[in-house]
Amino acid sequence: MNKTVCYSILSLSIIGIFSCSESNEVVEQKETGHLKIEQIQLTHELDNDSYDNSELTVQLEFPKLVRTDSNMVNTILLQEKSRRMNKSAITDSIFEDNQRVLSQLETAYQQFKRDFPEIDTQWYLDRKLDVVAEETDYLTLRFEESSFLGGAHPTQLIFFTSYDKKTGKHLYLKDLFTSNEIDMLKTLAKKQFLNQKGLKIGDDLEANGWFFPIGAVALSSNFCKTESTLILFYNRYDIGSYAAGATQLEIDLKNLVEHES
Repeated sequence: MNKTVCYSILSLSIIGIFSCSESNEVVEQKETGHLKIEQIQLTHELDNDSYDNSELTVQLEFPKLVRTDSNMVNTILLQEKSRRMNKSAITDSIFEDNQRVLSQLETAYQQFKRDFPEIDTQWYLDRKLDVVAEETDYLTLRFEESSFLGGAHPTQLIFFTSYDKKTGKHLYLKDLFTSNEIDMLKTLAKKQFLNQKGLKIGDDLEANGWFFPIGAVALSSNFCKTESTLILFYNRYDIGSYAAGATQLEIDLKNLVEHES
């Protein structure tokens, strides 16, 4: 790994306390009939040397397009990379590049250490964006973020986003399934959710700790469709408490055909 000079803006007094290292490497290559992609990983570390066991680690991983059959795919990947990797870890701002994300995070970490020097803390921010499904007409990206920034507990989020490869349009379930199929998916999702949570038809969802906006099991807009499966993902707090965790439903699409017949 190539080590580079730390780019964060530090005062002379802070430079004497913190040390910084950074690396950039290709960690994976993916190839299909339509795409060839390299996964690029940037790793950034800031620690307190011998003063304590505290440290800040940031890892950003994202796809770099090598080959495609659609010019729009490169635009989609660059836009998603900017939207996901350049978003502030502290506010809702989106910066021009990920250097600003790291600089802001370092400043917050250093302030925390000045305010609470007696606390050993391991801050981290891990972000990964990759292509998880690719068909002739569309592709789906998966973004995962895990972090601990000195709060009450770590956070973890997963988001799937699908795009039309020709137009760049963000695709929703209604774009990939007919209205009849969506009705069948609702039935299949409800059955699987109840089985997964140990519930039965007629049970009060809210009384059992689940909070759907319409009071009944609803399809998540956070989804990934492959040739054989539809994944519906609900992050923490989407339909339950933090303690309830995330929920993932996997619907075998052959059941759509069986349900239809």
